[in-house]
Amino acid sequence: MLKKIIMKKNKVLHIVLNPVFVILFLLMLFTISAFHLNTNYDESLWMYIGSLWSDKGIPPYLGAVENKTPGIFVLFAISNYLTSSSLFFVRALGVIATLLTCFFLYAICKKIYNKVSAVICLYVFGLITCWQSMDGFAFAHTEVFMVLLSTMAFYFLIRFKNFQEHFKWVLFAGLSMGLAIAFKQIAITTACTLGIVLLIFGRGKSFLLQIKGLLILVFGISITTFLSYLVLYFYGVSFYEYIEGAWLILFNTGSKVTSITEHFNNFISKLIVSRFVLFYPLVIWFLLKKNIINHPYKIVLGVWLLLDFIGVNASGYYFGHQLKQILPVFSIITAISISFLISKKHKEDNNSIYTRAAQIILMIGAVCFPYKQLYHNFKLVLEHNSTLVLPHVEIANWIQKNSSNDDYIYIIGGEPNLIRTQAIAKRASSSKHFQSIFITSDYERDVLLEDLKEKPPIFILRDQFIDKDILKKYGKKVRTFVNNNYVLLKTMHEVEILQKRKF
Repeated sequence: MLKKIIMKKNKVLHIVLNPVFVILFLLMLFTISAFHLNTNYDESLWMYIGSLWSDKGIPPYLGAVENKTPGIFVLFAISNYLTSSSLFFVRALGVIATLLTCFFLYAICKKIYNKVSAVICLYVFGLITCWQSMDGFAFAHTEVFMVLLSTMAFYFLIRFKNFQEHFKWVLFAGLSMGLAIAFKQIAITTACTLGIVLLIFGRGKSFLLQIKGLLILVFGISITTFLSYLVLYFYGVSFYEYIEGAWLILFNTGSKVTSITEHFNNFISKLIVSRFVLFYPLVIWFLLKKNIINHPYKIVLGVWLLLDFIGVNASGYYFGHQLKQILPVFSIITAISISFLISKKHKEDNNSIYTRAAQIILMIGAVCFPYKQLYHNFKLVLEHNSTLVLPHVEIANWIQKNSSNDDYIYIIGGEPNLIRTQAIAKRASSSKHFQSIFITSDYERDVLLEDLKEKPPIFILRDQFIDKDILKKYGKKVRTFVNNNYVLLKTMHEVEILQKRKF
């Protein structure tokens, strides 16, 4: 009887090691995490840019300044065209993308180590993805798609390692990496890793063969990068405008933290004072242990970890969704370390290995489960009142009723509710500098002033209690223009609506 109970218990435990069960569990977890009723700041920006492109034919970089490469704008334009800007459409795509990332992580771990590490990797990656500190709801963000495409690129290179004569895998890796860069520029650090990985895999091969591999990789990256620009070209975006809007803008102070103190404080709060610390001993142990995995793969994972760590640290903001860049390799290393320790202790006893692995997975689940994110989501659902109109929705509805589709509006500042209002109102901004983040020099202020004169907005919106430092960003000329030409019409939910004066 006791033996039957133990066998039954083991069977239950082994269910958690079934990849199909894991995928179904993560699908449910991702879906619940993505069902977050609030629209965050970035999503509102991209909804506006997507509707501007889809409804009015005004593409990014010409109609709106935002420091992203075109991939995310394409998705939100498609969403607007198919679903009238349903945010959950893009989030659903993000859920699918994250599940595909899990598939490729499983394949990578299984190929370079074993099945147990592959399953553990799925749990570590899937659970941490949904943490509130990682912006667990943010399945519509650039990093979600960048991570998928970067992980695919590594999988293709590992296929190339096993089949040296097939350079098509290097081309596939380049194509995938180019698409990753099309979603976020920081994927370049991962692209550099791919180049180093090729050289590692090419040790002992001829110099010409190594150069051939690098050229094919760069060629693949160039093709998809060019195609991502080609979409913009058909809408009248010049190559210089693309470079300026997607790349040179990274040197704008709005794209990064300028204070070393703030940078360091963000680093401590996000990467040190967090549950990540629980896994650091495993990562350090992996890097120091000599015989944990075949030598080339250990170097590959170490380089991948280092360069993605540099990528995560680049902006200094350490927003949760930004940290997702390092999560694939972090999960692989953690999973291999755990699997190695289990196998070393139980050696050739597969049943004991699987039982211990299942027990550890349950422990990981208890420690890493995204309690805060799911609690917050459920709280929003319970507190939601469908009969109440949200403030930004009410303001957007008022703007739509009191303006035509061809009228312009302008928002002073970048308060989230104002950006949400602009996205829902579907009225074009008078200027591509439609929010304050990237207005950092006289050049942007002069462009903005000319835009306001050329396309005077019917309404100007600003927070009733706008921060004086934000107001100063617009410069004296812009403030004078607004004061001389606009008068307060009404205030709605602490938002001042200014109307053009009638002279």
